[in-house]
Amino acid sequence: MIRFALLHRWELVHEWLEADLTTNLGLTPQQWDTYIAQMDEKQRSLLELKQQGQPDEKIAKTLGLSMAQLQKRWFKILEQAWEIRNSLVSGSGASTHE
Repeated sequence: MIRFALLHRWELVHEWLEADLTTNLGLTPQQWDTYIAQMDEKQRSLLELKQQGQPDEKIAKTLGLSMAQLQKRWFKILEQAWEIRNSLVSGSGASTHE
């Protein structure tokens, strides 16, 4: 279910959770700064293009990725943010993908 939510309807699910791109994926400002600092160049570019509202096809072309590669990279970005949010909520560093 998590994979579906993150890949296929991530905008709707994250908006409902108040964790969309306009709210830094639900991260606090300090978490967001740390999160961004840990990203590689392609991850940051992907995130910036998503924040600009660029369509996935254009993002894939800009970054030289196939659509499958783009989706995998985006899933990884969302999953990392999800892990950080869950560690804050649960108070632990581990999570269970329910």
